[in-house]
Amino acid sequence: MNSGLNKNEALENKITLNLAVIANESKTILMAIEGIIKKVENSEESKRKETLEKGFKDLKQDFVDNFERIDNAEKGLPPTSPKKFQWAIAEIKDPIKETLKFFYNPPSPAISTNWFNELADKLKSVHSIAGRVFVLETFNEVTIKNRKPGWAIELHEFLQGHLLYIEDRKKVINEINSRDDINAFVDDRNNILYIIAGGYRKWRGIGLLLLTFLLGGLILININIIPISMPKDTSFNELMLFYILCWVGFTIHIIMKSKDVRKENPCLDDIVLWTHIKERGFITSAVAVIAGYFMLLGLDQLNWASAIGSGFAVDSFGSRIIKHYYSELEKVAKGLEEIKLESH
Repeated sequence: MNSGLNKNEALENKITLNLAVIANESKTILMAIEGIIKKVENSEESKRKETLEKGFKDLKQDFVDNFERIDNAEKGLPPTSPKKFQWAIAEIKDPIKETLKFFYNPPSPAISTNWFNELADKLKSVHSIAGRVFVLETFNEVTIKNRKPGWAIELHEFLQGHLLYIEDRKKVINEINSRDDINAFVDDRNNILYIIAGGYRKWRGIGLLLLTFLLGGLILININIIPISMPKDTSFNELMLFYILCWVGFTIHIIMKSKDVRKENPCLDDIVLWTHIKERGFITSAVAVIAGYFMLLGLDQLNWASAIGSGFAVDSFGSRIIKHYYSELEKVAKGLEEIKLESH
């Protein structure tokens, strides 16, 4: 059984390697053709024929090895293959043969920009199929392996390394989000790709939020371990109710943010995925909810409204502390300045 798995794995590796060669070599040639066409278009009318001939000569001399590598890679694609590769192999063989035939048998005697454009069109379909299949089938192994969930990259910049045309990159983006076997989430509106975990690991963010909630409750039960005195005329049950209301406010904040029509991140539609990708930020906010609660408790300003408001405004909790800190610094600095003026 293991030998069968190893054979299948070896076969898949062989196919993806050949597809990578086809995608990369066709990309190199397409970029060269684009450069030749631009040179022709930018040259003077009287020199265009000369520029065309030179471009054709350079292509024949400098890129014949690239075409040969595409030819060899196509021949290396097996006639029988795993199901996920069958469509790509069937679709790519004829375009490669047509492209090679077109390249090795150019029209005689005149070469025109139409010839270069037609060669590029034939190569585009080859590059598109090979590049998309290679990226998708090696995504977990090449891109995601050894990277922690939440790690992010600029999407198009990454995909440009394999796919030359934006329409192919868009197809890959749509495919990544629709396939359960690819551990990534694409935020194409903000050009970001997030690494996500597979299976139950995606729920860890929710689990950590629950643990943080329980930790805060445990501290409240053992309130003597922190230097805060219990407010007068407030029972423990009331304190626990206010604590829960802080988290209710935090939950309302999350739900409202996820439903905001102006939201920039589409993963907000899936709160589990959102907490998974932004796990560290959510845990920091949850700790801020607990800190806000105990701050209100210490100031004896805890009631149902302040509890819900503290949880709901958790995003601005840290900024309020920083502003308070700097305002105090400004007061001290102003006081020192006045002392200096009086001494003079």
